[in-house]
Amino acid sequence: MTNNDTISYSNHIMGPAVSLKRGWAYTPGFGTGRIVTSPKTGYGISEDWVAAYHEDYALGLYSPNYTHIALHSSFADTFYQVTLNPGESRVFEAYLIVLPEGDLCRIAETVQNIKGERLASIHGVATTSKGDLLVKGIVMVESNSKPYCWGLVKNGSYALSLPAPGTYSVFALAKAHAPSTRQNLTVAPGEEFELNFTDVIPPGRVVLTVFRNNTGEPTDARILVSGEYVPPVMYLAVTTVYTSVYDVGRAVFDLAPGTYNLTIDKGAGFISNAKTISVTVESEQVVDVNVTVEIMFKPSDEGWYMVDLHHHSDWMDDRTPPELLVAAQLASGLDMVFVSDHDYVGNCPVIQAITQARSVPFVCGVEISPDWAHFNVYPVVDPSKLVYRGTMREIITAARAAGAIMVRANHPWIGGLFIA
Repeated sequence: MTNNDTISYSNHIMGPAVSLKRGWAYTPGFGTGRIVTSPKTGYGISEDWVAAYHEDYALGLYSPNYTHIALHSSFADTFYQVTLNPGESRVFEAYLIVLPEGDLCRIAETVQNIKGERLASIHGVATTSKGDLLVKGIVMVESNSKPYCWGLVKNGSYALSLPAPGTYSVFALAKAHAPSTRQNLTVAPGEEFELNFTDVIPPGRVVLTVFRNNTGEPTDARILVSGEYVPPVMYLAVTTVYTSVYDVGRAVFDLAPGTYNLTIDKGAGFISNAKTISVTVESEQVVDVNVTVEIMFKPSDEGWYMVDLHHHSDWMDDRTPPELLVAAQLASGLDMVFVSDHDYVGNCPVIQAITQARSVPFVCGVEISPDWAHFNVYPVVDPSKLVYRGTMREIITAARAAGAIMVRANHPWIGGLFIA
């Protein structure tokens, strides 16, 4: 960075950042959460690397000696506080670490190798309290009672490396399981330890059926789950569940043993009020719950119909599988299902098959997305007639030929769009 201006920039905040469309951002010593741009001291941050992650990837950013941080679920910004006088330059050093699975101890290991510093290794097996191998899980490593990194358990085995010397607390965990007992260890450079975990607690199961009060029939709903224990790795958390699109009104899901609040939402805040119940789950036990939600009014009785006319599935930068898209829209109380992916109608036949099985109307749309504007086009009857790039006239003419009644300008105030 060079200051080519004639004035000085004092205490300017700048530096590398990582952002993500799917997953969570993380920093060791703090975990996942939100920090408005601030000096990193005071938040317990223990290392100069941050990460974006999900179950199937990890993206590490190592910014040596960065001074400030901004953290959100979808980004981690590592900043430096810099003063640049006219003609002065500053070179920033940063390393991007890309991994094909959500293993953050491998990021810590890579950073340690970049710094030329030493490591210790631990390995072992992880089983449930019944003696069953933990097929898929994590081994969580804490430092100074704060989250540091985690390695992956595959078919009961794990292996990871940690900066040494160091003192750590380690435990095993899996989705919907309660964690094992913590084990403490102090490691020296070059040491190898075998550390086994034998008491990860298996889940219990909740079978929840939701009914609507005005008809007594099962109904689609969303269930928000909150409990005392929140896993440090977000893809292990069970926070939102939808009733089945095929077995209407019924949701079957596993939870770690404990007491939970379940908030049942059927278009809550509009056609109904959310209803919260408490359930206690025991390991390997089944809890059956029936819940009735009060539908306060039905807009279609007055000739008003509800639809979300800008909704993406799992194409390009979006992440909702077709079946879950249908479940979410029906749980919101919508009268018909709609999709509008960027330059893509390939999921329309899949969604249509699901909605036909439910006798729910479906509208196939598409978001035409040239670099200068975005337009929702619907209904799409003959997608072969669409054009995804061209002039405004060409796009509208093709949309009409494809059967569209509506061509709508999307989010016109987003910077950089509608500039042609």
